[in-house]
Amino acid sequence: MKLYFLSFFTITVILGCSKPNPNPELLDPIYLDIQSELGAKESALKTAEELLKQREEEEKSVVPQTGQIKFARKRLYDAEKSIERLKQEIKYLELRLQSRKREAKQTYITAYHDKKPWPNPSEWQTYQEKKKVMSDRGPWNVNARIEELNGPKKKVAPASHE
Repeated sequence: MKLYFLSFFTITVILGCSKPNPNPELLDPIYLDIQSELGAKESALKTAEELLKQREEEEKSVVPQTGQIKFARKRLYDAEKSIERLKQEIKYLELRLQSRKREAKQTYITAYHDKKPWPNPSEWQTYQEKKKVMSDRGPWNVNARIEELNGPKKKVAPASHE
């Protein structure tokens, strides 16, 4: 009788201990991808800040009245704009990471209660496709868009004045 009670108690404890994961975002591939992007942007920012220091030193060492100052200031300006853009991208990724963390917790709890698999593989596939499309867009070019819409421009032969 004791053996029966002990085995029943053990099985009940093993099967009855199902608690939701307190940090489901660590299992979410989208969250982890955003986190890795954030790390890459932060390292790029450090590199850009080092480049800015080099550009500032170059500007100080330029010989006056040689025309080099114009180019040195342009490189300095470009480095400052690059840093500003990277800071904006980092801020966006931090906000996106917080948002995804909340979303992951909500979807995980819903899936946990409904006994559904989590994370949803179709969501990860959609995310990858969207990310690929966004990276393949390239820079905006008005002429390319016009050509895409109307077809390539036809060359007109010059008129002869005979």
